[in-house]
Amino acid sequence: MFKESAKKTMATACRCIILNVSAEALEKHLGPPRYDDSKIGIDKDDNPTSMQWVFEDDAENVVTLYDWRTAAAFHKNKPVTWSIGAAKQSEAVRFRNWLSGKLHPLAKTHPIDFDAWNDCPGGF
Repeated sequence: MFKESAKKTMATACRCIILNVSAEALEKHLGPPRYDDSKIGIDKDDNPTSMQWVFEDDAENVVTLYDWRTAAAFHKNKPVTWSIGAAKQSEAVRFRNWLSGKLHPLAKTHPIDFDAWNDCPGGF
């Protein structure tokens, strides 16, 4: 459903959050983050994030996962709040649900149709 992307991230804005996840857990499931890549809009000198991943869905919508002012890169085993950026809230919710399934395998077997949610409550 989602794959890593090298697209520019300038069109995304925080639409959703995911609570209490460590950078260590995200790196285990998603691979290494991007710290500075000016080609896709990440500039370490003018960026209040220390870690960011960039993904796109099957329709090529860009979604970003980042630590807004939490300095997660410096405390990788500490659970923090992560922001999910997208052009639309529905894209952020779909990504959050996909990521929750990767981090918490039991979420995949939950009887609720997570993709039908049209809001993004804090956390999951």
